[in-house]
Amino acid sequence: MSNTIETFKQPFLDNIDAALNDAVSITFDGCHKIYIALDAKSHDGFVGYGYDMIPVEDKTDAIDLLLQWWNVSCDLRLISAVANDDTFHRLIPQFEYDNQQENTDERM
Repeated sequence: MSNTIETFKQPFLDNIDAALNDAVSITFDGCHKIYIALDAKSHDGFVGYGYDMIPVEDKTDAIDLLLQWWNVSCDLRLISAVANDDTFHRLIPQFEYDNQQENTDERM
């Protein structure tokens, strides 16, 4: 029996981990958009758009929740970190995560 822990693959995990160092909260639109609010202005902006925000109190818990959302997202899924309510940092751009897996499989 294996105790394998599922998480994001590299280099995406490092990008998410680094963003969570400064994160205030995270949110998911229920379909494919996952956001990390890097400051109070971004957090408040998402609240204004009707998003339910989850405070980031523990990075490991936040990564686990982001992965849960990722796994139930549609094929258009993405993760962006947002600063100043208008600067989007693409941590996992659309299609890039799955394309990286396909490219890795082709080399085998």
